[in-house]
Amino acid sequence: MPDYTPGPWDIYDSSGILSVMKANSNLEVVHWAGFDSSHFPKQNRANARLISKAPEMLEALEGILKAFDEHVFIRNI
Repeated sequence: MPDYTPGPWDIYDSSGILSVMKANSNLEVVHWAGFDSSHFPKQNRANARLISKAPEMLEALEGILKAFDEHVFIRNI
């Protein structure tokens, strides 16, 4: 099991206060004071959206590395 909370993660908005939560649960993954700022709501939502996609991005990068490693191994035979 990984050291991080497995995805997927969703954004929860409570009156403009954003949290990143494990999907379909009450488990808060990220509650960052910067998300509470009403001065930058568009940037806060974009940041939360980016953070919430971290598990999918990690999975994609691991797949790319695996494909690269397999391709390099096959070429060296």
